[in-house]
Amino acid sequence: MIESTGVWRKSSHSATESACVELSWRKASFSGTESDCVELAWADTSLLVRDSKHPEGPTLELPTPTLISFAQRAR
Repeated sequence: MIESTGVWRKSSHSATESACVELSWRKASFSGTESDCVELAWADTSLLVRDSKHPEGPTLELPTPTLISFAQRAR
């Protein structure tokens, strides 16, 4: 099961005066508060993945077609 961490991140493309898009990062409920894990967030047509220990660090972006292809092969 995946649950929301309640952490929001403003898009770096948003100007300070304009409307912006924020992401809701989620991590697996199995991974306690001190576990090493990844967090996921949906953004338009991609799934974003980041290290929960370094939320401001790099983010891996998986476009939806790539993610679907991966999921089909992983079955």
